[in-house]
Amino acid sequence: MKTIEQIFGSTKISPTVVLEQPERALAVADALLSGGINVMAIRILSRNSLKSLEIINKSLPEMMAGAGAIMDAAGFLNASIAGAKFISSPGATQELLTASRTRYNDAHFLPGVLTPTQVMEVMSRGIDVMNIFPAEVLNGYDLVKTYSHTFPNARFAMIGGINLDNVVKYLTLPNVVAVGVSEVAHKSLIDSENYLEITNRAKKAVEIAKTVIAEKQV
Repeated sequence: MKTIEQIFGSTKISPTVVLEQPERALAVADALLSGGINVMAIRILSRNSLKSLEIINKSLPEMMAGAGAIMDAAGFLNASIAGAKFISSPGATQELLTASRTRYNDAHFLPGVLTPTQVMEVMSRGIDVMNIFPAEVLNGYDLVKTYSHTFPNARFAMIGGINLDNVVKYLTLPNVVAVGVSEVAHKSLIDSENYLEITNRAKKAVEIAKTVIAEKQV
């Protein structure tokens, strides 16, 4: 199983995607790959989104497709069976933490946290990568910047309210491993089958990320 760093890569861009039309799953994934993004999080809202996840993982192994919005153990199991490379949740219930230990070798679990107590609880379970959601609404940038000192071994995926205009500040944080940008493959683009625009937005997101990486190296 790949590490979190290997899954999200140096650009850290991970589009959050609503894919309720399995017949469009490969076209969306291909559009992202054409734009230089090889990781995506599919929001699991129904059997259709699970099917989309399964199709991508079976047919496009070069795409690291994970599951988002998982709420319970049954959802965790279904996402794991569908081949999710990572499984994320907006929260961190005991049910989900137990499920993650049961199927630890199948997928990385990124539970949602906000408070120091929640971070400590998750880390006590051996999990050091977690979600901050909704990041922009709850001033996730300042929160995670502070946590870099309080919890030096913790790393975070930032999700919620992040777009191509405000993504830079999150990419600059050394303890951030992934940034969810739903704007890249927005539902409206998928519904209209505007795959070219998905590719264009993916390219723009990658350009932004590469600029941040280059500036860090100066």
